[in-house]
Amino acid sequence: MTDNIQQYFESTISRCLEDTMTAVTSVPQEALENMETAAAVMSLSLPGNKIICLGSSLCQPLCSIFTQVLNSNHMYTTQKINAVTLNNDAVQMNHLYPNLGIEESLKVQFDSVVKMNDCLMIISDNANESQNFLSVIQYAHECQIPIIAINHLHDNVMKDLLNEDDIQIVLHTQNAANFTEVVLVILNVFNVFLRDIGNQDNTVTY
Repeated sequence: MTDNIQQYFESTISRCLEDTMTAVTSVPQEALENMETAAAVMSLSLPGNKIICLGSSLCQPLCSIFTQVLNSNHMYTTQKINAVTLNNDAVQMNHLYPNLGIEESLKVQFDSVVKMNDCLMIISDNANESQNFLSVIQYAHECQIPIIAINHLHDNVMKDLLNEDDIQIVLHTQNAANFTEVVLVILNVFNVFLRDIGNQDNTVTY
């Protein structure tokens, strides 16, 4: 029995590692270039403005982590909040906006915080939840707010919602756990890049 468990454990780890590598190494060059463009676009919103994050349920904690780290990196020098995460909890939104569905509730939140020169980052791991972002994306387009989307290869809904001016980073993975791991790495890269850019901007030469 112990040997069977060990074999299953080893094969599971092997599959997860292989899937994680596939998500990274199978990404076409365009996606890697989009990561660079996304970081540059976010830097344009800082420090005077902010990055608004919106994620599917699985990705909501990733948005929160990104927001907390970015704010901790910049708040000391900017004295303002440079990132916020929209609340997508269905139960909480039913209390806050009892007459609205999830889609419109997210739009109300977005409208209450967005300002010119902000940018919107969306992280979604499945098409069902991406459909809830329709109103937010349309409103962002109307306001000419730059959109950065990190989504799954098979999320055709997100592809249809975005236009040619939006930045899309598509991950090639079949495993939800690996999707979140790779996104976490990408967000960490963004935060390091934005922190370093901020440090350069605050450097005074005598």
